[in-house]
Amino acid sequence: MQALVGVLVGAVCLVLTGVPSIAIAIVRADGALAALAVSVGMSVALGLSPWFRAVALAVAWLAAIVQMAAGLPVLPADVAVLGVLFAVGGSPVRPTRIAGLVSALVGAVVATGYLALPGLLAEPARALPVSLLLLVASTVTLLLAWTFGLLTATLRRARAARAQAAVAAEEAIAEQERGRIARDMHDVVAHSLAVIVAQADGARYLAGTERDRSAETLATVSAIAREALGDVRALLERLRYRQGELPQPGIDRLAVLVAQLREAGLDVELRAGAAPARVPAGTQLALYRIVQESLTNALRHGDRGRPALVAIEWRPALVRAEIRSALRAGATVGEPGHGLVGLRERARLAGGLAVAEPRGDEFVVVAELPLEPQPGGEAASR
Repeated sequence: MQALVGVLVGAVCLVLTGVPSIAIAIVRADGALAALAVSVGMSVALGLSPWFRAVALAVAWLAAIVQMAAGLPVLPADVAVLGVLFAVGGSPVRPTRIAGLVSALVGAVVATGYLALPGLLAEPARALPVSLLLLVASTVTLLLAWTFGLLTATLRRARAARAQAAVAAEEAIAEQERGRIARDMHDVVAHSLAVIVAQADGARYLAGTERDRSAETLATVSAIAREALGDVRALLERLRYRQGELPQPGIDRLAVLVAQLREAGLDVELRAGAAPARVPAGTQLALYRIVQESLTNALRHGDRGRPALVAIEWRPALVRAEIRSALRAGATVGEPGHGLVGLRERARLAGGLAVAEPRGDEFVVVAELPLEPQPGGEAASR
């Protein structure tokens, strides 16, 4: 593909500049073949310049030497030199860039000497000012082409570096959040497995005498095991080291969280209906952390003069949380911070999804989390 583009660029240059160059040579009644050779050489150099900069520079010099040896005047094909210097100035190879800079300076002197030498020999006093002006114009033109190429390449590399840094930062944030989630879920799953063991032992003792109670106990074991399995597969499979033991908040702590934020100076309205009897521990923790991060973000960056709203809606298969906070005047959004990336990662690993975005003069976080254990931990793509 690159070779095809180079061929096309060279062909276009040859058509646009070669024909006029040959016409000039024909009008002069000599040098038509040399003009054709120069036009082809400059076109080839321009076609090669995006990928083979050093080779393109050498070909352009060769074409220029042929042009001066044939005694040809300035030709339309010579404009290709500016394109070659632009490409060489943007080369990632330092020796090639230096060769381009030297070529621009030397080329300006050589071109001035070639064009002005007859006049200097004939009438030095009259030709000298014109020659100096030509030297300055040639030097500035060639140096500008090289400098623009250098600046363009520098800006392009800087943008690429910033993009790579942003991707690396987001990946690092997500990885940190996975570690935090694994620590959070340690106690949850440990508790579930302890209950399973206790219930299974009880069912074994009751199996011979009280079959009804044994069946009820086994049903409880089955429900807890499914929930623990979802948590283990979704979160603890990402565990790579031993986790500390920390008490974990759930939906019963949301009111306390809101009260803490109010004491800190953020007016919060909490709208939460009655929760179902059984909510997976992973969902509870993810819901709490998402609300916590959203309100903390509102406290730090939002307009405290307007209340924030936390609305939690319990549906048959999922819980939907919507957190709205007023944007501070002049605030900018869009850069992925640790908190925003973390809450999206929490929702994803819990089997749900979360969206955080500005809407008008508000910043809105919407999360949907499952009320059934998710063995894979991944939300279905929608």
